[in-house]
Order: sequence, then structure tokens, then C-alpha cells
Amino acid sequence: MARQSPSNARCSDGTSLSNEGVSVMSRRRASRKYDARIHAAKLDITIGVLGFDAPIVIWEPEYRAVMVSAELSALDRREALAHAIAHAQLEHTETVRRARTGRESRLATELRVHELACRNLIPIGDLKEALARCTRIDEAAERLHVNPDTVRHRLRTLSRMERHVLPADTVNRLDWSQAGDYPLPVSCIWTDAKPLPMHRKLPEVLRVTLPDIVTRQ
Repeated sequence: MARQSPSNARCSDGTSLSNEGVSVMSRRRASRKYDARIHAAKLDITIGVLGFDAPIVIWEPEYRAVMVSAELSALDRREALAHAIAHAQLEHTETVRRARTGRESRLATELRVHELACRNLIPIGDLKEALARCTRIDEAAERLHVNPDTVRHRLRTLSRMERHVLPADTVNRLDWSQAGDYPLPVSCIWTDAKPLPMHRKLPEVLRVTLPDIVTRQ
């Protein structure tokens, strides 16, 4: 899965994927709005760009580091990092603690993380503007520079206050409900997980060299 000679790079990104952050994403162009690198810098998180054979992202909480595949497009990397950053933001919450000890499902945790990532990627003001101009989810996604399912999940998890901000007719005319229960277009790996450490599931070459890779960032 991972090549032995990864290409490393340090990014000023505030990304954090809590114990399971592998990500597979669709190919689209990147946005100029949400900047994951700036967010990562604020959270003092190191990002390493590695030569994985597969499009993945790994959150390593022990080193406050994120490993992201060089195979991802600019937009895919941005969405993966946004998800990772959301993991970092929720790292010490009860939801994550329960998941790490097996008292909460990983799916429930990933959905909570993805909800926060979608909020980071799509501020309510940008969403309102996009819905006022677009009549299709794919059009809104193109305008917001995210994947269509990211827009759908954002609409499905609106807060009570946000629902008052968005006119109901602009939301109702979109195909926002056509998405699965887990719309994240990426596979997420958390390391240092309990009761089954995810390190055991990483390729041996990556598991052994990960501490050195992080140290060099």
C-alpha cells in the first residue's frame, strides 16, 4: 500500500483525523475559500505528503501529524485534510473517547467528524449564496468547490439557527436527500486506537517507519 521511499512535505495545515484516517476521494479542482493548511498551522499540526500507492490520509495523534497521499488531487487533499482537522478538533471529546474504548461505534464518530468537516468547508453564508444561484446539487458543489455529497451532508445536518437562515424553498428544490448514511468520499484510518491499535493494520513498512517519517516533517 505504501512505498518505502515517501516524498515528505511539511504543511501549515491544521488537520487531524483521530484514530482512523484513510481517505479515498473524487477528483475535482481545489477551492480558494477554506484553507486547510492555515487551519492546521493554527492547531500546530504537521502534514506530511507521502507516496502512498492508494489515496489515503492517516491521523497520528501521538505526533500531532497527518500523512496524506500525494496521489490525491488538490481538492481531494483539501477535503481529506478538512476531515482530519475535524478529528483534531474533536480529539478530546467524549464521542472520540468512547469510540477509542469500544463504547461507541466508529461510524457514529466518523459521521460527527464529517459533519464538522462539512461546516468548516462550507460556511453558512457561502451555502446560502450557492443555493440562491443553483438549482442542482452538482451545480452548488461546483460553486462551493466540494463534492456533491459534501453539500448533501451539510444540508442534512443544519443546525436550528442555520435552518432559519436558509429559505426552505431553495433547499427543497435540490436533490439533497440522495446520499448514503456515510457520504465521506474517503477512507479514514485512526492510529493508536483502542482496543485494537490501528498500527497493527498498517503495512509493516509504514508502521515501522512512521515515527521517523513524522520526526522528519
